[in-house]
Amino acid sequence: SDYIVYTKGGGTSGGNGSTHNGMIAPLQGFFVQAVDGGDLNFTTGIKTETQADFIKSGNSHMTDLQIFRMSVESEEGVYNDILIKFAPDADMNLDIYDGLKLKGNSFLAFYSVFENEHYAIQGFPQSKKSLSIQLGIDALVKSEYTFKAEEFINIDEDVEIFLEDKLTKELTDLRKNSYMVPLNGNFTNRFVLHFNPENNFTSTIDDPKNDIHVFSNGNSIHVSEIQNSANYEVFDLTGRIIKTGIISEGSHRIEMNVSSGYYVVKVYNNEMYQTKKVFID
Repeated sequence: SDYIVYTKGGGTSGGNGSTHNGMIAPLQGFFVQAVDGGDLNFTTGIKTETQADFIKSGNSHMTDLQIFRMSVESEEGVYNDILIKFAPDADMNLDIYDGLKLKGNSFLAFYSVFENEHYAIQGFPQSKKSLSIQLGIDALVKSEYTFKAEEFINIDEDVEIFLEDKLTKELTDLRKNSYMVPLNGNFTNRFVLHFNPENNFTSTIDDPKNDIHVFSNGNSIHVSEIQNSANYEVFDLTGRIIKTGIISEGSHRIEMNVSSGYYVVKVYNNEMYQTKKVFID
């Protein structure tokens, strides 16, 4: 379980995947983040008989709000999510659409990063056509973690949404795929969420010339279906280069003398660029 964070128009799930409608149950504790100074008043007039029912598309008065929900889940099923909101009256600074991350889960925290603050919810103006958002994750247990798009509300189908892993150079179209990666530690400058990226990321993903095969067998890495000679680089997960070289057309085997674990293979020439993650045993 984890804290639920709720701002105008919606909130995070609290760790188990079930959403929240903003109603606070009797005897339930909560924190309030103030945008500015003043008194916080509670009166009998704000009481309601509404239950905390599951909702999907937000309150009726927020039908113009656009929401993207994204999650991270460990191999053991530990779950966290964030919300990115686009609203006509939102701005790029702190406002009523933003909610800080409260880290109540001792195994996992997933958040966005803005001016060194960690957020469970961030709001942006709808006029912002292209946007890059820095993501952070505290993966305190060594595991395979899956990044996944959970929900699109009022977001046009032609809006491109990509996850970038700056270490592996891998780009994932979150409308089509999830992204799985082994993690252990705190990462605040590795992952970036892109909405309608200005540079054409899709050319590095959908180009059929990039459709090479990279896999491991024992202590070696195999690269096949190379159309022309290419350079390769092998990295460990800290970003350190382990091995480099040149491979010719067809198939090639790269002999490795490394400890067991995950490694990243980058293969590139003037016509294509590809990164793959492999496991060496």
